[in-house]
Amino acid sequence: MDTTRDIIFRNFKLNDAAIGSAIDSTDGLGMGIAGCVVDDFDPDDVDVVQFSEKRAEADGLDVGTPFLGGRRIRLSGTVYGKTRALCYDALWQLRAALNPVLASREIPGDKGYLPLYFAVPTNDPNYAGAIAMRALVMPKSFRAPINRDQHGGVDEDALGISWSAQMVMRDPNFEGETPQDIYFADTVIQTGTATASTNLVNATDHGLVEGDRIYFTTLTGGTGLSLNTSYYVIASGLTTSAFKVSTTLGGGERDITVNYSVAAFAKFQTIQGNFLNRGTYNAPLNMIFAVGAQAGTITVSTAGSQFTIAIPASTGQRIIRVKRDKIITVEEGSVESLRRSWLTFQNTTTWPLIPPGTSAYTVTINGCVLDPGATDGSHMWFWEMFA
Repeated sequence: MDTTRDIIFRNFKLNDAAIGSAIDSTDGLGMGIAGCVVDDFDPDDVDVVQFSEKRAEADGLDVGTPFLGGRRIRLSGTVYGKTRALCYDALWQLRAALNPVLASREIPGDKGYLPLYFAVPTNDPNYAGAIAMRALVMPKSFRAPINRDQHGGVDEDALGISWSAQMVMRDPNFEGETPQDIYFADTVIQTGTATASTNLVNATDHGLVEGDRIYFTTLTGGTGLSLNTSYYVIASGLTTSAFKVSTTLGGGERDITVNYSVAAFAKFQTIQGNFLNRGTYNAPLNMIFAVGAQAGTITVSTAGSQFTIAIPASTGQRIIRVKRDKIITVEEGSVESLRRSWLTFQNTTTWPLIPPGTSAYTVTINGCVLDPGATDGSHMWFWEMFA
């Protein structure tokens, strides 16, 4: 933590980088300095816990058999006022900012763990000179003892009062202030028909080419095709307004036995790319998928983890959350419930931890539809972690 830069908690500047510009050295009432500074910062009181639970090595907050427990931050500083009255007013504001009850009430869902914002300088060109960081902390203790010899006097005189505080961190790692965030495009659904005599799916300007992988989202009135099934576009019969499908790449055409009055379809969505974790620690991944009523699967592969979310059909829009603390939930009808049974891991590494540096990711959407009506959309993100 760089004490020449701002340090902010709950919109209060614990350390005001511009405090020097507030010095008033003129004679008379109200001269002096106003604001708050951090004089000492110690973040290195960290517990080390030995292996004590099944799969601790794959925990979203752990990186090895000996892993990190809690971390405590100790701060001390001085609050200044150009008069004793202003100094005491600022002290009450500081106490309120570092009050655990008020912190908990501010955002009840965060249980009192709110971001402490700060920055440090760096030579890393990816950060353009400074790393903006945060720690999710809850205030634990606060002291600002008053001494008659130091703090007595005339109300109109300038005053400084020393303070100290201790905070506990939710996770034992510091985070980048802004997450690395990747959004997914909404699913594009095209509507057509299907003809039994020709085995053709008819859709004007469908834009598909041989080898494209599709699935049907709606099938009305016919037989021969299935929802939530992977099909491949084949060369036979392919035009700008019609195509045939096979259950295998380059295979024989699928037989349509009764005409479909509606055959709505979408291409498989495969999102590929690379994460860049500029931090020094493995970072747990968060994901949100806003899906429609269709059944389907979402398969994710990244950072040595491979897992599939099997989504059953329903009657409306749902929001699926894969959370950093090893929880998967579904929100439907404004009710959020645990859905760990939907999740299957394909290997021995469970929750994805994004290591420092570059790592590839692949997300494949099959059957279900990423819903364009969702407010926040579907995306995945992580905060870069620092030991």
